[in-house]
Amino acid sequence: SRLFRHLALSGYGYDLVSEPLTRALLGAYQVLFVNLVDDTLPAFDEAEIDAVDGFVAAGGGLFIITDHSNCYHSAQIINPLLERFGLRATYYTAVERGAEEAIEGGGWLKITRFGAHPITEGLRMVSFQTGGTLESTDGAATILASSSESAFGDFWNESEGTPGYYGNWRQDPGEPDGPLSLAVAR
Repeated sequence: SRLFRHLALSGYGYDLVSEPLTRALLGAYQVLFVNLVDDTLPAFDEAEIDAVDGFVAAGGGLFIITDHSNCYHSAQIINPLLERFGLRATYYTAVERGAEEAIEGGGWLKITRFGAHPITEGLRMVSFQTGGTLESTDGAATILASSSESAFGDFWNESEGTPGYYGNWRQDPGEPDGPLSLAVAR
């Protein structure tokens, strides 16, 4: 809501869209913002994914916010769309071990590592609050922000039923080491 309030105060309009995404609908916009999908809404169907792909191919912008650890099945729902663009949301929460890299606990990170890109120009620090990681499935993505080398990806095992959709806040065998991709561009 703070993003949309800022957009309105800065003179940008926006619409909240709840109908199926089509090329005709998306043609009225410059950017599609997809915020934290969850299992209370239907997943993107193939026609919607095709429409978004066509929108981006025609020059439209696509901005997607993912969540940590497949929280509320967010990764399962968003990955069919992300995969069209050579990306994948993981089932990991980014956790920092170093106190200088964490804001609160290990899951609230102080991001200070940015890739060279117009989006990150001038950034010095971003607060990342219990966020997930992303992977480029074809190696063509530009990493915009990454964790430190001391970070790791904490897997949440849905069958364990831990509250908050978090892992156990310690690195277990098979969980990836940092640096981890936290924001990417294509």
